[in-house]
Amino acid sequence: HLLPEDTFVRFIFQPAEEGPGGAMKMIEDGALVDVDEVYGLHNAPFPLNSIHVRPGPVMAQEVEFSINIHGIGGHGSAPQNCVDPILIGAVVVQALQTIVSRSLSPMDTAVVSVTQFRGGDTNNVIPHSALLSGTIRVFDLQVAETIKSRVAALVHSTCASYGATASVHFLDGYAPVINPPAETRNVQQIAMDMNLFVSEEGLPLMAAEDFSYFLQERKGCYFFLGTKDLEDEDKTRALHSNHFDFNDKATPVGIRVFLGILQARFSCELFSAEELESFQ
Repeated sequence: HLLPEDTFVRFIFQPAEEGPGGAMKMIEDGALVDVDEVYGLHNAPFPLNSIHVRPGPVMAQEVEFSINIHGIGGHGSAPQNCVDPILIGAVVVQALQTIVSRSLSPMDTAVVSVTQFRGGDTNNVIPHSALLSGTIRVFDLQVAETIKSRVAALVHSTCASYGATASVHFLDGYAPVINPPAETRNVQQIAMDMNLFVSEEGLPLMAAEDFSYFLQERKGCYFFLGTKDLEDEDKTRALHSNHFDFNDKATPVGIRVFLGILQARFSCELFSAEELESFQ
């Protein structure tokens, strides 16, 4: 089972995908030197023996934001003497939910989520400041810039109308994962030739993934390996769950797909169809 002459396969074991991001560091250290194509998979709670993949966007860009609202604190019994950052923050939260529906084209896809709201530390005092933070998720970088502009405008105008001030900060996360069409169709065909169920259902995802930087540098494909048996509880295959339990039955399926990619791209037979089927 030898590779054709003048070819090689590089296995990339990347740390820190969840942060701060290992892909870019590995690229800087030469992981893609002399590499023509790059392929990656992620397990997902799709049905076992299925491959979910599509050309174009498959995972989103994430932008984190933080909003600090500065008002005037005081006693809860005398709100007329305060500029209440909690009240203003509540208005801001509602205003941010208009961005996707009223500032973007219906053809664009985006999510704006406020995930933290903090202010004060006692029951009888209106605080002088409040913090809101959350994420923006998009597939198009220009859409992200439009949303950031609208977030800042809504925050500052809302705060000004109540006599408060605010600071807004953004932190750009990973770029969106964009699969090139030709390589993606190749992976779909390879998986179908193995009698696996191939689907675009459930994609794209609004989660983020730094494999995007590999695909910015090289052709390739990022796809999802199904791990859920019919009898499984949803929580045992759900990603980022404290009940997560990887389904070992999925491992040989992933191996078979990677071997199939090698054989197709190198136009060789490393393993016969029968041998590939034997990986169980």
